[in-house]
Amino acid sequence: MFWDMVKLELYKILISKRLILVFVVLIIANGLVVYGEYDTREKFYVWQSSTIERLTKEINQLERIPNRFPPQNDNLAELRSELELIKEQKFHNNFTNAFQFATGFFEAGPKLYLALLIFLITGDLVSSEFARGTIRLVYSSATGRAKYFAAKVFSGGVYVSFLVTVSALIVLLVGGIGFGFGGWNQPVQGYPGLPGFNNLELLLLQAGLTAAALQVVMLMGIALSALFLNSVVSVVLSSAIVFGTTYAYAAKGFGRLFFKYVFWFHLSLIEHFKEGGLTFIPVLEAGDTPVNYPPVTLGFSAAILLAYAAVFAVVSFVAMAKRQAPA
Repeated sequence: MFWDMVKLELYKILISKRLILVFVVLIIANGLVVYGEYDTREKFYVWQSSTIERLTKEINQLERIPNRFPPQNDNLAELRSELELIKEQKFHNNFTNAFQFATGFFEAGPKLYLALLIFLITGDLVSSEFARGTIRLVYSSATGRAKYFAAKVFSGGVYVSFLVTVSALIVLLVGGIGFGFGGWNQPVQGYPGLPGFNNLELLLLQAGLTAAALQVVMLMGIALSALFLNSVVSVVLSSAIVFGTTYAYAAKGFGRLFFKYVFWFHLSLIEHFKEGGLTFIPVLEAGDTPVNYPPVTLGFSAAILLAYAAVFAVVSFVAMAKRQAPA
């Protein structure tokens, strides 16, 4: 019975017109970013062409020397090797490339685009049932509200994983078209906490951590939907939370140390593996003494996310349990 309810909930999500809007937003947003950064690809080709021209001139100059010394032969061999690498090179870390585009998306996405796209669906999961009156069928059956709530949460979690997977594929496709598909087997840079990882493995790890962290956002969306029973109010309020917390963190004079206890700033778990880790630097006023606060640990972020998830789950269930089915 439970799995039948899960299948029904997933079917409702799949046939939702909002899901089409989600895909359209993902494609257009990523396309606009690629378009805005496309000139960097042209700069890469200019750099590659000028570097090949410079190396070719240096090689020709050395080849004209009739009796070269051993150091000159070594230099010539190095230049030839470098020239071959530059000719085969499809990317450069100084220019925007496909994996920089993809990893950048998953660093900012959990707190912005992906969160809003989750709210767009989960904000309607409960309120739509009351609006259509279909909640009476659940409340009058022997299924129980606990199983009904569990089916909602499970289907919401599947949607989040599906959204992250599709986002990764869209980012790979759009970024590859715009910046080329090379460089995925190259070792990562700027992530000392991930020794031996290549760029593709980094993206897979980012996607997995993002899907896990965004389950909290999904539970928050269900809680807002259950509390207000209005999808428009839920989406608007959640959007206000997204931009409000981001603005408050950036605002001058707002103590940032407080935000280490706000789950929103722990959604990008990959930052724990970057150089410097995840830190919350307080905004200093004139005359304040700078203080070096240590970065928070991955365990602390996980504890914060689990605590908020538990709160949102309890709020959702209590709100749904106390609601009466419309007459």
